[in-house]
Amino acid sequence: MEAHRPSWISQTLAAGARLAGKVRKPIASMGKLCHRPALGSWEAPPLRGLILGIFFLGVGSVRLWMASRLELVPDEAYYWLWSHRLDWSYYSKGPGVAWTIFLGRLLGGDTELGIRWPAVLLSLGTGWQLYRMAQELLGQSEALWSLTLAAGIPLFAVGSVLMTIDPLSVFFWAWGARSFWKAIHGPGWGFWLASGLAVGLGFLAKYVNLLELLCWVFYLVITPSKRSLLRDGRWIWIGLPVILALAPVCYWNGTHQWAGIGHLLSRGSLDRPWQWSGKEWMSFLMEQALALSPVVWLGMLCAVADGLRKLPVCPKTSYLVWLFLPVFLFYAFLSFNQAAKGNWTATADIAGILLLGSFCHRLWRMGRWGLRAFVGILFLTAFLETGLLHTTLPLGVAPAHDPRMRVRGWRDLAQKVDQVQQATRSQVCIASNAGLASELAFYLPGHPPVYVAPSSRPRDQFFFWPSYDPARIRRALYITEDCEAVLPRLLCKDFFRANALGQVWRRFRGAKLTAYCLWLLEIPPSKVLPLSQKSP
Repeated sequence: MEAHRPSWISQTLAAGARLAGKVRKPIASMGKLCHRPALGSWEAPPLRGLILGIFFLGVGSVRLWMASRLELVPDEAYYWLWSHRLDWSYYSKGPGVAWTIFLGRLLGGDTELGIRWPAVLLSLGTGWQLYRMAQELLGQSEALWSLTLAAGIPLFAVGSVLMTIDPLSVFFWAWGARSFWKAIHGPGWGFWLASGLAVGLGFLAKYVNLLELLCWVFYLVITPSKRSLLRDGRWIWIGLPVILALAPVCYWNGTHQWAGIGHLLSRGSLDRPWQWSGKEWMSFLMEQALALSPVVWLGMLCAVADGLRKLPVCPKTSYLVWLFLPVFLFYAFLSFNQAAKGNWTATADIAGILLLGSFCHRLWRMGRWGLRAFVGILFLTAFLETGLLHTTLPLGVAPAHDPRMRVRGWRDLAQKVDQVQQATRSQVCIASNAGLASELAFYLPGHPPVYVAPSSRPRDQFFFWPSYDPARIRRALYITEDCEAVLPRLLCKDFFRANALGQVWRRFRGAKLTAYCLWLLEIPPSKVLPLSQKSP
């Protein structure tokens, strides 16, 4: 005979089960609440926002201060001249940097800070995009590691102060990378349009930004769950802004004998027979190591290799790997012919920093002293190298080979050239190259026009601008860095006599940086037309 439980026990158990079902969710919610970070931890949004605000405000203030203290590098002075002659495009680049400097000058005038403050703003925007992308793809701690790392890498620390094409290119690359990730993980077309705008605007600064489209396609191809998006009709929202951005560049080149294509070919030495050079390729690797700091570069390679190992199991890591590889491999291949510069891969380094930040975070959490020592050395060397680049402490190299001297001594050189020009009563100044001409145009009193020696084919934007009129001048001052070279043939054709005036040095705090040779070019008075006549 079976034993039966008393009815009151059954009723009690049933009631308990119903009660447990009712309170299970609230208890679970309370458990989650108990595991929320305390107000004083980094995870707490108020404290996190405060720390980030202080970080960005501090970094921005230091960068603005540095931007006002350093003289312009030749590229900045060259682009400053572009901003005074706005056009649809230019010989070597799109119009993005010229338009940006033009806007900067409206607020800051023709000063170093007036030219550079947009670069500082763009660098802060890049840092924010990098932080948010790391937060969304990797996690809160990884975002902090990545942001700190980006602030200490020499390439990004220096590039955040100089108003060249890189701040624009890197900012729009980061914006596009984050927008596309959101686009493929959500409905609607807004983020698709944002992705297209980012690529298009980045292309107007640096043509390599078009490769971001290729990065996205590779990622979708390698990721089975996202492969169907290759046929998604929303790609049109990416294509339209990109086509609109291509239009002004194509128009300008079409009306200027496609000079930009010739420049791109010559820039990579593709206008001559290909040569496989291991020396050039090693120079490319050396450039990368110096731009990022050698230990950072080694760590980034390890982080990318670790990410490759996870393909395609981890979609988020896979996305970052494919944002890095196409650009890096493109320039690595070209470097077998001629070494690419260290900053040419800056867009790829955005993903590299995120991968490295996550990699360092995992190494640190392993707790092994050797791994933690490597991470510590990585961060220490990066910040130390960046700190040295912002000082004038001796590095044990000749001043002429010190990269910090690119922003020193130009005002000193302009003062000496001005003195010689007044002593010789020269009416115009002619330089041997665009960078030198641009620096003199900025630092000579009154920003006078400075010309580049004429050439038979385009070498820079000066080829397309009005040059000096030999029928209107009697004396000109010619300045060149190559003191052993003969005077340009077309320059000799314009002038009757050339007298060597000797050398002047660009100096910083008494140290000799670069020697320049001066020539006085003259035309007989009988060949100079009066102002009332027109030159033939």
